[in-house]
Amino acid sequence: MIQTDASLNPGNSGGPLIDSNGNVIGINTFIKADSQNLGFAIPINFAKKIADELKLKGVIDRRVSFGLNANQYFYGENRDQIGLFIDKVDYSDTARNEELYRGDIIVAVEGYKVESLDEIKAVLIKLDLRAGDEIKLTVVRENDLLDVNLTLGEV
Repeated sequence: MIQTDASLNPGNSGGPLIDSNGNVIGINTFIKADSQNLGFAIPINFAKKIADELKLKGVIDRRVSFGLNANQYFYGENRDQIGLFIDKVDYSDTARNEELYRGDIIVAVEGYKVESLDEIKAVLIKLDLRAGDEIKLTVVRENDLLDVNLTLGEV
C-alpha cells in the first residue's frame, strides 16, 4: 500500500493517485478513520496485474501448489529455531520444485522468515504472487543455509 496525505473523501476512492509529474502511481482505496488526511492507495503495478488477470480469466486465482508436504519443525543445536521440514516432494506436480529435497527445512520465503504454511501463504499474498511465479526459498540442508528456486504450480 502507498500512504498518502492526499484528501480522500467518500465517493473519490477508486480514483487515481498522481505524482508531481502527472503519472498515475496508485488507485486511492481507503482512509484511516481516526486520522486527518491519512489515505492509502494500491500501487498501480499491482492494480495493472490484477486488471490483466481479470481480463484473461475473469477471476483472481491465488491458489498455488508447491508440490511438497512440510510440517513445522524445531531444529538447531538447541532445537530453538522453527522451520518447515519437507517430508515429501512430488516432482510430478505442476510446481517446478527440482531444487528441493526431502529433509530440507524451509526457513524463509523471499527473505521473509517463515515458521508455518500460513506464514508462507501470507508472504505470497503480500507479494501478490500467483501460479507460474518463481520464488526464492531459504532452506537448511545438512546444516547449511541455501537459497533455492521454486516455481509455483497451478492447483
